[in-house]
Amino acid sequence: MIKSAVPRFEVLRLHLHTHAFFSAFFFTFHHRPNFRIPKSLRQQSRSMPSKARPTGGIEQYSYFRDRFNCYRNIVCYAEFSSDITRQHLFLSLRSLISEVNGLAVNTRNEGSVICPLETIKFGDVAEFRQIDDHFDVEKTISQLHDLRFPVDTDKPLWKVVVYGENRVFFVSDHTICDGRGLAYFMSGLTDHLNLTRGEKAKQQELKVSEDSAVFELGQIERFYITDSLEKYVTKKKSASFIFHTIVENVGPRWMARIFRTRHLYEFDLSGKPLPIPDNISPSMHTQVEVVRIGKPALDNLLQTGKKHGVKLTVLLVYLIAKILKKIVIESDPHRYKATENYDLEYAIPVDGRSFVDVKEVQNREPDFVKGFGNFASSVSLKTPSTAISLDPNTIDWPLIRAMQKKLTDMLAKKENLSLLGVLSFVDVKDYIKGLSDQRNKAFEGHYLEVSNLGYFKFNEKVPEDGFQVKDVIFSQSVCVTGALIDANVIGFENGLRIALGWDTNLPFAKSVNGIAETVRTSLENVK
Repeated sequence: MIKSAVPRFEVLRLHLHTHAFFSAFFFTFHHRPNFRIPKSLRQQSRSMPSKARPTGGIEQYSYFRDRFNCYRNIVCYAEFSSDITRQHLFLSLRSLISEVNGLAVNTRNEGSVICPLETIKFGDVAEFRQIDDHFDVEKTISQLHDLRFPVDTDKPLWKVVVYGENRVFFVSDHTICDGRGLAYFMSGLTDHLNLTRGEKAKQQELKVSEDSAVFELGQIERFYITDSLEKYVTKKKSASFIFHTIVENVGPRWMARIFRTRHLYEFDLSGKPLPIPDNISPSMHTQVEVVRIGKPALDNLLQTGKKHGVKLTVLLVYLIAKILKKIVIESDPHRYKATENYDLEYAIPVDGRSFVDVKEVQNREPDFVKGFGNFASSVSLKTPSTAISLDPNTIDWPLIRAMQKKLTDMLAKKENLSLLGVLSFVDVKDYIKGLSDQRNKAFEGHYLEVSNLGYFKFNEKVPEDGFQVKDVIFSQSVCVTGALIDANVIGFENGLRIALGWDTNLPFAKSVNGIAETVRTSLENVK
């Protein structure tokens, strides 16, 4: 997710075990960094309002990406089987926010603190819009990705937009919510819509206006928000991990080339990185195409992957990387040579919740649940794209198994969560500011990111005449510090949805149009 040389960075604290390593590390940078606590952490020492808490590194990372216009938001869409009235949504949101207090927060003091909001008005978080016969879900998601939420204010960092009667879009700032948080919200909204469905008399009597309060802090008996991921995952990091993390993420490119991994087990990784387009400024406007895979095809993908010893996420990386390589090379044959030995870098976001010892945390925090919040980290990997045949009918299962083994080995070590690793050692504000300053010069990051939220049973407890989820999509805006192409994946009772997103200023943006159909055909033909 992070791949950029930053002219200046600050080291917070290195847990180095030998003086020799310490000296060698800093000698390569030609200067001695300033040992100081980053500004964002110094600000946490200020007095905080009651019920507030300091932000963690990952939350600060998301906060400053928004502030410096490097990222916009994340979106979850759901089409429901029944119409939703203003009264019905009001009652559902009111009960949901009282249950999930993490929805009732914003930041303070330049993102250093998460604070509860005193009140949330219905008009702050809910909007109803009309649709016509030409309503397009993909275009609507693209447009909603342009929304930005005001940080360090008394307003919430999310909104529900209802198109027509039953098409619901949940849009959130990434600071307080990650991909799984989106799905948890939509699952919770589904539950509360169904809990209040029988209150017809109450809904008819209810007068809902834009100023009606869906949350009041004074009415909450016990306000609780989960802490940052860094507070729950505290594994000590090795000196080797610290060195390679900093070199790969914030070190000079020449050093990254020296220490880069050159093998993926039996597969060679000595080729050039597939070139990132340069001298082209990102537009920050997201183009979205959605791949829809039915339940039978999804079951086939899972069974076939299991037979070959690989999971769905890695299989998706392989298939999309194959298509992407072909698109990139054919878009500019003068720049990209089909015969060149290119290695393709990709990122896989990781749900940090899986590394939390829930029982241990609940002993001291009885209200803790693995739900809403920002617990997103990532791992960065490479695959030898020369080994990926462009033949759509050819699948290299040994290569995919090698990719799966590498990912499994990395996830077995908590320290290999790249964001969680690097953000402990840099001044997050200065780091993102450095990336923002480069935004007008070129794209940065990986070529591909595959973010798989997993499988959700939205309708498991929903009666046939209740609010059932007929369709669901997860998407995220383009990101200066992320990937050129995002593949955002979610599974549910009706199959699999993959939202492919890219910046409209990419040199091969027009060539990417129509990629959804190619991906769908490839997935349905896996054997």
